[in-house]
Amino acid sequence: MQKVNEIFGFLSPKQLTTLDNKTLREKASTLRNLYRDDLDKDELSVEIESFKYTVVSSDNLAGNESKKSKLNSTALDF
Repeated sequence: MQKVNEIFGFLSPKQLTTLDNKTLREKASTLRNLYRDDLDKDELSVEIESFKYTVVSSDNLAGNESKKSKLNSTALDF
């Protein structure tokens, strides 16, 4: 399981949102080298960076919805 985490762990939401793009490209390159026949290096890097921003946007949206919900419940308390 440790090996799987070493290879794919950077794709978790926590890692995606905290790693910079340079590090993500390096990890994508490592993954691509392990699966040469299946993954295109340049395409994989672009897809991972795009996925990162999707995850970040989702987290922000979820956070905003949570804040709205909290605000609405507080307003109902008055």
